[in-house]
Amino acid sequence: MRRNSLAGRLTIAATAWSVLALVVAGLILISLYRQSVERGFDERLDVYLKTLVAALGAQDADGSLSDPGNLGEARFELLYSGWYWQVRAADTHQVLLGSKSIFTDVLDPARATSTSTGADETTTGALRGPDNQALRFISRPVTLEGNRRLVFMVAGDAGELSQQIVSFGTSVAITLAIFGIGLIAATLIQIRWGLRPLDQVRQSLGELRSGKRTRIDGDYPAEISPLVNELNALLESNQEIIDRARTQVGNLAHALKTPLSVITNEARANRQPFGEKVAEQAELMRRQVNHYLDRARIAAQTNVVGVVTEVTSAIAFW
Repeated sequence: MRRNSLAGRLTIAATAWSVLALVVAGLILISLYRQSVERGFDERLDVYLKTLVAALGAQDADGSLSDPGNLGEARFELLYSGWYWQVRAADTHQVLLGSKSIFTDVLDPARATSTSTGADETTTGALRGPDNQALRFISRPVTLEGNRRLVFMVAGDAGELSQQIVSFGTSVAITLAIFGIGLIAATLIQIRWGLRPLDQVRQSLGELRSGKRTRIDGDYPAEISPLVNELNALLESNQEIIDRARTQVGNLAHALKTPLSVITNEARANRQPFGEKVAEQAELMRRQVNHYLDRARIAAQTNVVGVVTEVTSAIAFW
């Protein structure tokens, strides 16, 4: 594509729009996937939270709390596994019980980086846990028997979320990149195919200038056909003007031919220097008249706008 070409402009515009649309689509897909993964993760944490509340609620009947076990997740018993639960007193904030995985540390709600509280006082968000681990948690205050109010909290490793989101984002980026390359290639093919009639018009004009044709013929699209018709009308109008000019030149030459012959004969009869000079100039005029008569005769035999010939071969011949 040449500089400042129509194909170049269309390609740049289509490429810019495609890249922008694919980037926005990719960001939207990743955002929707992030929300879906976080929602699923929170639902998983909520299941563990309800299991923990049910297990400790049954124990609270006698006023004591004991370790309910791993709640169906072995990582609650694996030291610093990233999966933790703990129970606090709602009034004193004292930690009453915690999973084996948390060991001697605690989950501090004050270290939460983002939180969201629902209508049932359920709080979800992200926080920094033991060893500065990135966690996602869910907590809910629950009133057990005897009006004992406890805050239950379950946290899971947010690194799993990040890995899933990064993996999905990479897959989306690769997929959209391949799709974008294919889209740009298809756009280039479409532009070349769409602009082909203009290239045909250009070739026809070149053949017309070289004398290979007298008009532009062919089946062109509806958008280009009016242009071709106007060009053909212009060519016909120019040809009519040229034909009239050639006819007038021929008529003028014929009109001058007889008077020049009379002048030449009369001048030759006069042997004076003046007569010889008049005869000489009249002969030059006659030659010019014959020259343009010959040109008009040849032009009438070739009904073309122009003819192109190789100058090199003509020069070499002479």
